[in-house]
Amino acid sequence: MIVAKRQDGATLLPPDTAPAKAWTALSLSSLSRALGAMAENRRPAFVNNMIRISEGRMAPAPGGLTVVRDGVIAGAVSVKRQATRQRQALVMEGIGAAGLVWEEVAS
Repeated sequence: MIVAKRQDGATLLPPDTAPAKAWTALSLSSLSRALGAMAENRRPAFVNNMIRISEGRMAPAPGGLTVVRDGVIAGAVSVKRQATRQRQALVMEGIGAAGLVWEEVAS
């Protein structure tokens, strides 16, 4: 992790959950939301095993985005689950300002 920031009055969990959501996005080459969808709809045992194998580093929750440079995943960021579309847009704008893009699935 390079940077973690928390708003005044925020709960203590975001510094723990944010890296897990970003780690999940990196591991899946997709949004962390994809693991949550698997847990809810299709493969809960698989998701539990992925979390266990990753030693708890994966989180089946929305908010993890891959960051792509020249078609290759260069990293990931995490956005608060209840983030407004405006906050998500700001994160995506920041990624773009750095000359990078975010993608649901990187090729």
